[in-house]
Amino acid sequence: MFMDIEVKAKPIVVFNADRVEVGSPTNYIVDQFNVDGSFNWDWDFETDAIIADNTDGNTTFNFQAESSYITTLNVSDGLGCGTIFSRSVTVDPITSGGGPSAIFQPTTACLGAPTSFTDLSTNIPPGSSYSWDFDSDGSEDDTTIGSTQFVYAAPGDYTAVLTIDTGTEIINAMRLVSVIANPVAEFAVNDICLGDEASFTDLSSATGSTIYSWDFDGDGIEDSNTSGDQTFTFSAPGTYSVLLRLDNGNGCIDTQIETVNVISIPLASFSFMAACAGESSTFINESSGFSALTEFQWDFNNDDIIDSNLSNPSFTFPTAGTYEVSLVVDNGSGCINEITQSIVISDQPDVNFEPIINCNSLVVDFIDSSTELAPSATYSWDFDNDGVIDSNNAGDTQFTFGSGGTYIISLTISNSPECAFTELRT
Repeated sequence: MFMDIEVKAKPIVVFNADRVEVGSPTNYIVDQFNVDGSFNWDWDFETDAIIADNTDGNTTFNFQAESSYITTLNVSDGLGCGTIFSRSVTVDPITSGGGPSAIFQPTTACLGAPTSFTDLSTNIPPGSSYSWDFDSDGSEDDTTIGSTQFVYAAPGDYTAVLTIDTGTEIINAMRLVSVIANPVAEFAVNDICLGDEASFTDLSSATGSTIYSWDFDGDGIEDSNTSGDQTFTFSAPGTYSVLLRLDNGNGCIDTQIETVNVISIPLASFSFMAACAGESSTFINESSGFSALTEFQWDFNNDDIIDSNLSNPSFTFPTAGTYEVSLVVDNGSGCINEITQSIVISDQPDVNFEPIINCNSLVVDFIDSSTELAPSATYSWDFDNDGVIDSNNAGDTQFTFGSGGTYIISLTISNSPECAFTELRT
């Protein structure tokens, strides 16, 4: 049974919202990636668990009171694929003339970076004193008059309080401050052989809205934007700088670079000079792409036992037959190549024949009694010792001599090109 399965890319949604006064609409400007029309949008502007809007993309909302709010957007296709993003939104009171007013605007900062507090207070008389409590623990953290900065020790949401003593009255303002944990980019990868798939183990610490960017081959082009473990196949050997960049959508960024070596695979190849059974056959290593660390493993009789580690070994096959000879080339880095060839080993023929001479005739019969012959054995007869083959008849044969005399007769029988024997008779 076959089923079509749709695999969606992880959706990414972030938004910005400018600070406004009460009565003015707050504009939400959205950036979205990998989101299509099948997704549902749920806006909770005041983090009161009330879905106030289902607008897809940019939208607006009118807050009824000054404060710092956390707006949360949940985008989901209802099938388990979705994302949640939150951001702090500040609504100021309506500015007017008259008495002093304490107002300030904090920035959203990454952990370890200073959070800026911009003083927007109005009609503050000279000589007034400021008291800042950045983490709402009741302790004064700063007495700077006007704008200032503070570095938080841990991520989280804090209520910052500014108290201004004008000498005649004490006024204050509170704002919600979001300090965001930095993502931690971390991954592990091992050196690989060319053609194998590289595995990248994601060890990062990041929130669900963090944007991933992988550059596997160091060319400055993003190869993947998905979180979690990754795989990649390199097209050429070499040393590559692999970059992982994490961005949590609020400007908090971390990167890690690791080096991976992609190692060439050696090419296993050999030729051989086969001999008869019981004699030494020579093997010539013609492999390439190896170094001084390369190891050769020869198995001559297909028993999975290494018979030699020499580059150009010799081996004596005890009996005739077909042997599967394999050579494994290991370059010392775990990159292996193997080749197997079939080798036919023949017995050495036992050549024997007798001439039958008729004194009244120049026709001589030759009786072949040779043994240890291969089915494909070939014969070569030279009846007059002139180095010219006179007959290729197998078994008994005859020859008519041109005249009487004494001749040296030779018979060569070849069980294979490498395994032949010659017998002489006078």
